[in-house]
Amino acid sequence: MSALTVGMGHQTLVGIGEEVTFGTPVTRTLGLRVMEAGLALKQQTIQKTVLGHSSKHVNIAGRRSVEGNLKLICPPEGAAIKMLLKHALGSISSPAGTLMDDAVTTLTTHTFALTDALPEAGLSIETDADNANTGEAFLFASCKANKLTLSQALDDALMMVLSFMGQQKTEVSATGGLTYQSLKTFDWDDLVVTLGGVAIDVESFELNIENNLDGDSYKLGSLLRKNIRRKDTRSVSGKIEMELE
Repeated sequence: MSALTVGMGHQTLVGIGEEVTFGTPVTRTLGLRVMEAGLALKQQTIQKTVLGHSSKHVNIAGRRSVEGNLKLICPPEGAAIKMLLKHALGSISSPAGTLMDDAVTTLTTHTFALTDALPEAGLSIETDADNANTGEAFLFASCKANKLTLSQALDDALMMVLSFMGQQKTEVSATGGLTYQSLKTFDWDDLVVTLGGVAIDVESFELNIENNLDGDSYKLGSLLRKNIRRKDTRSVSGKIEMELE
């Protein structure tokens, strides 16, 4: 009797690629060092009854969707973090010839802008659930960022949680040779919070940006979402912890 090969969570790797066309996955080239990978396929079976039976005999395949979160330490460098922020906020511009990557040794200001429409196609996200033991990896196609949360506490790193909506999940061969972001972090002792243009002393903060995307874009002929676009205005919220002054 052969031993079971069980996937170990600490071996999980995540790769991303920026799609050109919604519904058409692309090669994943950038790696993410994540703390949690919670993307999953959701699909229910709808049961119907017919007269003459006491049990439900008719099964109908329900609509498919991809939902879930990625949680990671937000690094100050790397093309991957730039891509994630672009898809969560709308757009990014950088000085000519510079990127958020390890090759840049001087401080560079990057400008992110909130736009009405997010990048149309979305991201291809691959999770390698310990491929060495399980022999499989999973590809989540056309994922769009529905919510971004940034949080900072004392003695901690700047944390990022991205909540995604996607179209489809398939099993693929694990992608090798990914380029990963550095393990550098923002130094919490250098972080300054301003309120109304005035610097304030805080113990922690949290910023939430909800894009309010419409996941109910199904049409006859397919179990998959036709597209994922905004259905309502963006919501921005947050909280800070500070002493009463």
